[in-house]
Amino acid sequence: AAAVGATKQELTLSIAIVSLFSLLFLLAEPYAAMGLGLSDDVAGAWIGGTVDLTGGVVAGAAVVSARCEEVAAIIKMTQNSALGVYILLIAVLASRSGLGGKDAASPAPPAKGEGLVYGLWKKFPKFVLGYLFCSVVASSLADRERGIAVPLLGGVARWWFAIGFSGLGFSTSFRSLREQLDGPNVLVHY
Repeated sequence: AAAVGATKQELTLSIAIVSLFSLLFLLAEPYAAMGLGLSDDVAGAWIGGTVDLTGGVVAGAAVVSARCEEVAAIIKMTQNSALGVYILLIAVLASRSGLGGKDAASPAPPAKGEGLVYGLWKKFPKFVLGYLFCSVVASSLADRERGIAVPLLGGVARWWFAIGFSGLGFSTSFRSLREQLDGPNVLVHY
């Protein structure tokens, strides 16, 4: 959100819409894939590529088969691993185009003389650095150490994720979200 100058309300709206559609896809896609007679690989690629929530990808694909779950998880992890690159590119483009700060969640564009690097640093979501750090640490551990550290850190990560999304949930007002939509067509916003 900060990379493109989105307000907290716009961020909440986009997360609510994506979560709503992810829930619908999570519930419908496994049964649609089976009804269409898709192979486990194709169903896994479809579910992994279209359901936004990683946990939802695994849960939905598991309804089809273990192979579908495996393929869906690989697709989703590939998407997730590319997020840092996408966010950096979006931050660069937004910084160059002058998008910026409508509220505290979105820093203003770099002031004259600040430079592109500082402007990117202000807008860049720092969680990506944490993700990269954890990936490097987990990759450099010996198998025995990794077997202990990764599940432990995974549990900690899930708690922080749950706390963060609970905070978003508490700040979500469906009345104000509905007012932000330009009419009933939520698909335009999705």
